Amino acid sequence: MSEGVMYYGRPDPIESDVSLPRRPQAGRYLLSNAARGAGEVFTGSLIETEGPPLFGAYNPSTLVTRPVGSMTITFTNSRAAVVDYTINGSTASKQIERISFATTAIAGEYLGSQAGYASCPGTPSIDTFTFGARITIGANSSVRVTLGNSLVGEPLECEWTGGFTQSGAIMTGSGTWICKAAGGQTRMTATWIVDELRILDKAIVMNYRATSVYPTFSTCTERGVFSGVRR
Repeated sequence: MSEGVMYYGRPDPIESDVSLPRRPQAGRYLLSNAARGAGEVFTGSLIETEGPPLFGAYNPSTLVTRPVGSMTITFTNSRAAVVDYTINGSTASKQIERISFATTAIAGEYLGSQAGYASCPGTPSIDTFTFGARITIGANSSVRVTLGNSLVGEPLECEWTGGFTQSGAIMTGSGTWICKAAGGQTRMTATWIVDELRILDKAIVMNYRATSVYPTFSTCTERGVFSGVRR
């Protein structure tokens, strides 16, 4: 039997399973229900469960549970974490990451919106915003967004130059964002970081943060999300 850690990502607490090698055809399974501490750190007790093999008839009288230690999961980002655990006085530490079983198909056209907030020194009137958006992702991961309105008060056509990296069901990326008016004038340039892009059934959710330069009024720090349904 192989050794591994699987966690179930509820916001707080999170549940996890730990499997460890033991005698042939039998496993040693540890469960933890870890509560959030400071930041992205979750700590909880480890409970050992031992019983019959996963195949054959199930005999509940052979199932035994007992506390054996503790476990702490520290997330470094949405894709990876460090697991530190103690079992019967022995300690260990392991790196874990999301597993990509297949390439996520993100290409398509999505109809939805851009929503977020911006901090623009010298322009306190700019705060939260929501604009209608048409999001088009090409086969080469190019991204084009048509905004029905924008922080400069007019529709914009925006193109993102960058790439995506997949980790499990999550995709991340970074690049440059350029938005132009209908007449071709550049209204905004930005350095973008896509913290998380997911395809959920027939919808897209893309969380981002950016430093955006608007030549007409300010440089802004933005955080927001693009979302939409596949057309």
